[in-house]
Amino acid sequence: MILAYAVTFLAAFLLTVALVPLARAGARRAGLVDVPGGRKAHAAPTPLGGGLAIAAAILLTLGGVVAAAWADQRGLVRLPLPAGVRVLLPGVLVQAPRLLIVLGGGVAILGLGLLDDLRDLGPRGKLIGQLIVAGALVAFGDIRLSLFTEGEGALGYAVSVAATLLWIAAVTNAFNLLDHLDGVCAGVAAVSGLAFLAVALQTGQLFIAGLLVVLVASCAGFLIYNFHPASIFLGDAGSQLIGYLLGVTTVLFTFYRAPYPAFSYFVPAIVLAVPFYDMLRVVGIRLAEGRSPFQGDRNHLSHRLLGLGFSVRQSAGVIYLLTALTGLAAVLLYHVAAAPSVLVVALVVVLLVLVGILDSRGRPGPGNGGGGPVPG
Repeated sequence: MILAYAVTFLAAFLLTVALVPLARAGARRAGLVDVPGGRKAHAAPTPLGGGLAIAAAILLTLGGVVAAAWADQRGLVRLPLPAGVRVLLPGVLVQAPRLLIVLGGGVAILGLGLLDDLRDLGPRGKLIGQLIVAGALVAFGDIRLSLFTEGEGALGYAVSVAATLLWIAAVTNAFNLLDHLDGVCAGVAAVSGLAFLAVALQTGQLFIAGLLVVLVASCAGFLIYNFHPASIFLGDAGSQLIGYLLGVTTVLFTFYRAPYPAFSYFVPAIVLAVPFYDMLRVVGIRLAEGRSPFQGDRNHLSHRLLGLGFSVRQSAGVIYLLTALTGLAAVLLYHVAAAPSVLVVALVVVLLVLVGILDSRGRPGPGNGGGGPVPG
């Protein structure tokens, strides 16, 4: 099994590394570039096609896996696979229809973000589009949070659907807003994805593990070009796609299992604590100052770190480290009993308080990188 995931990771990583230069060149020819000015600190027009390369790598990798499994199971080819890998092939075909729905939604989100990169849909237009895509997942794939409301009839179903729409939109926008400094969005997605991958493997959720392997590999491959100084940005298309895939993956997850403490319910919020902290804080600052929550500024955590004297690379590294700490705490919940799990959650809260103190001491620093609906 590990061999299968390793080969899949390598395929997605190498595809992304090969496709990013093509996307970069195509974006330049199409005029899909982020022009310096205003709150943006990069010195030259920079292509925004990173999301296209990531999407293509994900689609080609997962499509190749499904096609290979189908051909092998139909007897068209005989893949030279170990017995431990071959037993996974029927499960790949069983999950293929759900995978198609998830990827179809991803293509729709990618198109929505691309349209915003070209014409600026505005935050409300993007939010409506995100909710429509999330609603389609519920309608056509019954992909939704259960919230233990299955026995509550129509009301329970409505609560489940509403929670699903809000969650997917929240995660999508949290990562969209992270795309304001070189390497932050893709790096945080890779680190978060690794934490979720560890949970998926421990709890035997192999389909979800496969999705996460491909997403993490694609983000890692993209970082080669996006780490400071970035030669290409994700654009709204890429940052929304990454957030969407993480949001949907967490909806598909079953985080609580009987042997584990009840605090495992909070695993997705703990893993994504840093993106959520950043989103809620900048929105809170804008509202407190009487401004629109959608008005961009330089109050993000990464900007505050720049104001404290950190370099762009150091700021990104600090945010990776904070995300890794919350991710490790989430994974640790599956290795401790009920009482110690309270301490793990408490440690995450203390970490966020310390981040808030550090954040409040920094002045808004210069921006660098692509944009989301709020940070610009």
